[in-house]
Order: sequence, then C-alpha cells, then structure tokens
Amino acid sequence: MNEGRPTARAERWAGLELRHLVALLAVAERESFHGAGAALGYTQSAVSQQIAALERIVGKKIFDRPKGTRPLGLTQAGRVIARHARTVLAEIAAAQADIAAIDAGHRGSLRIGTTAAAGAHLVPRIIQALSSSHPEVEIELEEATRDDGLLHALERAELDACLSDLPLPHGPFQHIEVFREPYMLVVQAQSPLANRRKPPALDEVGALPLLCAATSRSSENAIAVLRAANPRLRVAFRSDLADTLRALVGAGRGVALVPRSAAIVSDQGTAAIDLADGLPPYRVGLVWNMAVALTPILAELIDLAGSAATERRAHSASR
Repeated sequence: MNEGRPTARAERWAGLELRHLVALLAVAERESFHGAGAALGYTQSAVSQQIAALERIVGKKIFDRPKGTRPLGLTQAGRVIARHARTVLAEIAAAQADIAAIDAGHRGSLRIGTTAAAGAHLVPRIIQALSSSHPEVEIELEEATRDDGLLHALERAELDACLSDLPLPHGPFQHIEVFREPYMLVVQAQSPLANRRKPPALDEVGALPLLCAATSRSSENAIAVLRAANPRLRVAFRSDLADTLRALVGAGRGVALVPRSAAIVSDQGTAAIDLADGLPPYRVGLVWNMAVALTPILAELIDLAGSAATERRAHSASR
C-alpha cells in the first residue's frame, strides 16, 4: 500500500520552479534559446538547461527543435504549459503588488492606462479631483492606441486601473461603466444622407461601404446589429484613428461609424448624422484587477470615476 505517498509523477512536478516557467515564456516569445538568454541575462546553455529540466518534469517535449534556421515552436504540450505559466506568473505579480501595498500603507503613485478615445472625456476630470484630494500622490498615465495591451498590463499588475472599451474580454477584471454615448454616421457633406430629416434605417447603413474602428469591442457590437439588419454589410476599412476615418469619408471611400464625440468636428468636407434607434452605444469602463487587493487610493479613484459618470448621465438627461 502506498497511501499518502506521492506518485512518481507528482514528485517530478514538485520540482517545478518559477524560473522554468520564465524561461519557457522567454523562449516561446523570442523563438530561440539565444534570444531568451539575452533577455533574461542568462547564457544560452543555462536557458537550455531550464527547458530540459521542465521537459523532464512534464514528461513531454515542450519545443520542436527544427534543423536549419527555422525558429523554435511550441509543441501541443508546450502550448498547454505556456498558457498555465502566464496565469501563474500573473498571480505572482498580483501577490507582489499586494505586498508592496501593505508595505507602503497606500501607494505613493497611481498607474492609470487609457486610450486617447476613452481618456479624452474622463482623465482630466478624474486627475483634477484626485490631485485635489491627494496632492502627494503621483499619477502615472500610460496612453495607448489600443486597450488590449493595457488590459494585459493590468492583468500583470503593471497598472492599477485602466479605461477600456466595453464589453471586456475574459480575465480577472472588474469594472464600472463611466461613459457612454451613441454612435453617429459620418458622411460626405454633399451626400443625400446629410440633408435628410429622418435618420437612415439600420438596414440602409448596412448597404453602404462602412469604415469603422479596428479594435473596439463596442464598435463590434454595433456592427453585429447592423449586419443582422442587413447581412450584406461590408466593412471597407478599419482604423482606430477617427481623423483617418473622416478623411477617408471625405475622399469618398464610404461612411464611418464613430462615437458622437469623434463625429462632431469642424470639417467642411463631412457631416455627422444621427442613426435610427436600435444600435448599442459606445461604452467605456474603469477597470481594475480583482485578484489584487484594492488600495485606499484606488478605491477613491473608483468612487471618483463613478461620481463623474453619474454627473455626466444627469447632465445628459437634463439636456
């Protein structure tokens, strides 16, 4: 009887170390042992030893090692281990962040990520309010064109919070909605649509060459509704820069679906028109990592963002 005694496989896995996982992800990202060693400050042979140890623990090959100059590739087992490795290392980063918060009492800085589209409406107001109540807190703002990198940084505890398109992808995220506005259609100024009193129906929009955001989940929700109204809908071009979309509209390449704040600008070559009811709005949320303990300053940021959103909704309702 071997009751209570670990199996040989369990004993092997007990030897798994974080450095094995770090080496795995470094090699997978750079597709070479040499590149991974340079990034980690190891020799190539040291990285090879880490991977060999991991393969002994797992009992399977982690990397395919092709001959010649072809890059390394993960095996099926390697892809499984890499996926779990990212989760484990993200949890470790979250634990480090929690311990740092305990040591500091509260963080002396707050790291907020935002895209230009999301931040233009909220960041100045929130930062002003937070700076007034906590002048000693240093606010670090990381700006990006897309929010996927911001969410990855938030998952790794490299950011405290970020403003992101809604709905959110799967992850350890919690959020409050802080901003929403309707989508509008940008058309050429001389287009018959620009002079109509009645907004175009959704199936009419679906019959036009459509220009839209490249990475917006809110935009994808709106496009799904348009496609349901007209299955022939064709997306002619994508860009996360509203100026690019408006310029293409002016050049006659199609009509652009953009949030109201990006549609109404001083541009004699284009016009912004309302759309018929039924299209979901552009939505932005303040997002934080629910696996990381809230610090007092982050909790206050969440309260401030919620208050700003409530005031904005009340103002919109009174107009």
